[in-house]
Amino acid sequence: MKQLSALRAFDARDRLARIAVPTLVLSATDDPIAPPRFGKALAEGIPGAWWVEVDASHGVTLHRPDLVNPYLEEHLARAAS
Repeated sequence: MKQLSALRAFDARDRLARIAVPTLVLSATDDPIAPPRFGKALAEGIPGAWWVEVDASHGVTLHRPDLVNPYLEEHLARAAS
């Protein structure tokens, strides 16, 4: 329980503005563990980040690659240019 408490207390939001690489934050609409509002807040804290919300649940990268892969491909293309 002590480890879980430490994880919940961890907050690195003040460091987000220092991220200087192209960033894609992808959120799943029905994710009970990481709701979209958290992804959106994360993206808002990272300069130039791209936030996308897809209609899925937690584990979207594993369960719905058909939704995720087009965004990853576009993100990588943007980052390479």
